[in-house]
Amino acid sequence: MRRRFNYANVTATLALVFSMSGGALAAKHYLISSTKQIKPSVIKQLRGKTGAKGANGLQGIAGSAGAAGKDGVQGVPGPLLTVLPSGRTLKGAFGGGGAVAVTGTYIQNPISYPFPLASNVGAEVVQEGGGPTAHCPGSTAAPSAAAGFLCVYVHGGNSVGTKAATTYGDDGKSDYKFGGVVYAQASCTAPCSAEFWGTWAVTAP
Repeated sequence: MRRRFNYANVTATLALVFSMSGGALAAKHYLISSTKQIKPSVIKQLRGKTGAKGANGLQGIAGSAGAAGKDGVQGVPGPLLTVLPSGRTLKGAFGGGGAVAVTGTYIQNPISYPFPLASNVGAEVVQEGGGPTAHCPGSTAAPSAAAGFLCVYVHGGNSVGTKAATTYGDDGKSDYKFGGVVYAQASCTAPCSAEFWGTWAVTAP
């Protein structure tokens, strides 16, 4: 039996078609798949306020120790001076003495340079309490010497007379450049004890 079309059937059919096409159009034109589809001003309004800072997390486990560094290469030893360079100064102290068995005995105090000189030098003594000289402008506390001189500064002594000094080899027989000697004659009647002491400086010629 054939169904006839009537107004109600047509109206219902058209409503169904429009509803389906409208849903499809809405799905096609209003489906949001990216924030680029939304205006920046709208996105800004959609953002909420920043929340409070969260608590700090637990401290992590300490890392393992790194590998030990390698030892450096041993440097080449520096050479010792064969002679003291010209104009350089060496300084030191001297002192000594002892029992005097014979009146008039000489008391000697040797001086040895840490480094030899290229040639021999002259010697000069500044007596106890004496002032500086042209060749020996220093003092017992701060000994100094002009180039080519050994300066001896006497600080004190017992039972000795005027002190003198010489450098080994200044007699012209040899050319010693390794030191000198300070000496004085005992001024006491033997037996007695005599001694003296002080500082010195030598400057290479």
